Amino acid sequence: MQRMFHQPVGDVVQEFNLHHLDAAVRDGGWIWLDLTNPGEQEIRDLGRQFGFDPLSIQDVLDVTLLPKMDEHGTYMFVVLHGISTDEAGRLTTEEIDFFIRPDLLITAHRSPNAAVDWVAENLTKSDQLTIGGPPGIAAAIAEASSRRYLPLLDALDERIETMEEDAIAGDPRILGDSQALRRDVILLRRTLGPQREVVRALSRSPSPLFNDETRRSFADVYDHYFRLVESLDAARALLAGVMETYRGAVAERTNEVMKVLTVFSAVLLPLGLIAGLWGMNFADVPGSGWRWGFVGLLGMMTAIAVGLWVYFARRGFVGGPKLRDLPKAVGLGLVQVGTAPLRVVTGRWSTGRGNSRSGEKTELPPP
Repeated sequence: MQRMFHQPVGDVVQEFNLHHLDAAVRDGGWIWLDLTNPGEQEIRDLGRQFGFDPLSIQDVLDVTLLPKMDEHGTYMFVVLHGISTDEAGRLTTEEIDFFIRPDLLITAHRSPNAAVDWVAENLTKSDQLTIGGPPGIAAAIAEASSRRYLPLLDALDERIETMEEDAIAGDPRILGDSQALRRDVILLRRTLGPQREVVRALSRSPSPLFNDETRRSFADVYDHYFRLVESLDAARALLAGVMETYRGAVAERTNEVMKVLTVFSAVLLPLGLIAGLWGMNFADVPGSGWRWGFVGLLGMMTAIAVGLWVYFARRGFVGGPKLRDLPKAVGLGLVQVGTAPLRVVTGRWSTGRGNSRSGEKTELPPP
């Protein structure tokens, strides 16, 4: 899909077919050409018509892995990346190429882009998008593209919170989910890190192609990308913590199982000893002729087993809190510290008051 927007001097923005390009150039004003999956010959023809550097044309035809910015005097070539999905439904990024002049903007991308489509749909409805001309439209596309990342990071934060609870519970699905999420975070960080620097350079560029309004627009976009990169760095640290929590939960569960098995072995050991002593094939085993000997032996063994279990429980070898039972406590670690200054004992400062004599405590109401 190819589309062209043209605003003659003193007129309004109108959308035309690409065949009207030559007439639009003769009429003056500014032009925006948006090319979706353009052909090689089409790109080369536009490059020759507007005098673009062959290296810039080759960057459009090839896949540029990282964002970049090249100044060529009469125009500026910029490569940014927006979010997309591949054929398998996995997260990926899509290249958007910009040729920026005061009177011309050419955008090229291999598939439909939501940020470009939004600007194109609202270009004829909002005068704010056309104030800066082609450089201002490029800044609007960059801002719309950056805003598309924000819901993604919100969903990432929510997913990490859920994974923290699953990790505490020792859910084995954490391994696959964490690795998939780490792959997406690394992919976005590898793209948005350089893209942040490109947008920063655009916001500070001394090029006469940009006016102060355009630089301020790119500065706002830089603020978005700065927060995005910081959030991704924090997400990487949180994902590493999720894996450590999962390993700790699995180790705790294994230790709990081993501890229970050890306690059962320790309880059964004296019972096996008693059964072995009274099960020997000798005629003069003590108590062998007693009528209630079997019942008494079972009672003694039961008492020993119960006594050992109580002893182990008192020593803390069995029972106690379990890590998988604490997911609802996640995020409450500083609540008690934050509310501690609100608790005040009045017995020391309220001499002569009734509650000081009785030693009662008074708590201030929560803020």
